[in-house]
Amino acid sequence: MQGVGEMKVNKTLVKKLITENIGNGIKGVSLASNIAVQLNVMGVSSTEYFKILDEMVEKGEIVEIEYTTPAMPDRIKSFYLPKGSKILTPVVQHITVVRKGHGF
Repeated sequence: MQGVGEMKVNKTLVKKLITENIGNGIKGVSLASNIAVQLNVMGVSSTEYFKILDEMVEKGEIVEIEYTTPAMPDRIKSFYLPKGSKILTPVVQHITVVRKGHGF
């Protein structure tokens, strides 16, 4: 049973909103900014948003590239691509994988 003022999150609608806004690719901070008002109207908290976003990545519904820049090595950034995207880069000498940190 829901409490007073609580709304049940419609994950299908949130996923559709995320997918539509990813388009051909988008920075994580831009994605969040683009859909913040709609998420607020839908009653979706930032915690719920990131949970759904992580679930979509884990299920292969979208592609996430996490990276850092030399100017901000402690800040993990994300770039999202639609399902089925292929990353075509040469093999790199060293890759450090960091997961579950959202940097914005």
